[in-house]
Amino acid sequence: MRHHNTFKLYLTGRESDGITETLFRKTVAAFNKRLAESKADTVGFVLKTFNR
Repeated sequence: MRHHNTFKLYLTGRESDGITETLFRKTVAAFNKRLAESKADTVGFVLKTFNR
């Protein structure tokens, strides 16, 4: 049995709730900054946009 230390993070937002694409991208950037400050490895992170 192999164990993988991986997990998925999902950030979601809807324009109908006032979350514009610009605001969402700023939020992702701030989140990534916090991860970098904690020395988290974000190399494998992928930003995907659904239902545009």
